[in-house]
Amino acid sequence: MRKDGIVKLDIANMLKRCMVTKIEDCRDETSWRAEGKDNDGRKIAAEVVVYEDRIRIKIVTAWVNRK
Repeated sequence: MRKDGIVKLDIANMLKRCMVTKIEDCRDETSWRAEGKDNDGRKIAAEVVVYEDRIRIKIVTAWVNRK
């Protein structure tokens, strides 16, 4: 995230209008790959874990999507 200049706010805004492209079960968690654009139109992707019982999202990693 730091390398690509992505901050939490970029991810929060992208998650509101993203497309989930991959779901993986790992141990006790399910991670989602979300892809979309930040407020500046930059394509970004993030790997997140959603805790529905606590209404919380953990950001695992994020990167600029150069595809």
